[in-house]
Amino acid sequence: STISVNGASLKGDAAAVMSAWETYARDAGWVAGYLQFEPAAQLGAIAGLMRGHSVFDLDLRSADPLAGASAILRRKRRHASRLGAMLVEDAASLTQPLFHLYEQTLTRAGARKFYRLPRAALDAWATSPESLILGATTGGEVQSVVLFLVAGSRAEYHLGASTLNGRHLSAWLLSKAMERLRERGVTTVHLGGGVTTGD
Repeated sequence: STISVNGASLKGDAAAVMSAWETYARDAGWVAGYLQFEPAAQLGAIAGLMRGHSVFDLDLRSADPLAGASAILRRKRRHASRLGAMLVEDAASLTQPLFHLYEQTLTRAGARKFYRLPRAALDAWATSPESLILGATTGGEVQSVVLFLVAGSRAEYHLGASTLNGRHLSAWLLSKAMERLRERGVTTVHLGGGVTTGD
């Protein structure tokens, strides 16, 4: 097992890892704990013990991964283009906007306290070579930012943040991210889900 940007990466029998986790938790005196598995994890014999909800993976091998998207999403992409949205790809210039827009987004959403991540964590993710961070500007100001974590041929949509008005740029920005991820050899993007039914 090795630590990857998305957590621990394991090749082989997952039952041995579960046994080691159980031993560690018992020795540490835990009364509860959990593991979250990447959606494509090959769990073998323990798969029947796991319960989860639907998750959303996007296959980037098709000519247009978002071809099946809703009419609303396609309309939002066209609207952002008409507004003159510009793509920002320089990670160093996006760390400050990510931090400020993330704070705005959490406040606007009324997010619980544990979602407020430290600035150092956001900066580290934004500048990691295993990440993809993109921003969208209108009028010269960054209005929306997306951050993906990349591990080999898979990527995970990790964070998205925007101004109140910048929310309409998200669909356009996500489509640009799909293009950049595909250029990096990513074939599958995990978009989220799996926390609660219907999320």
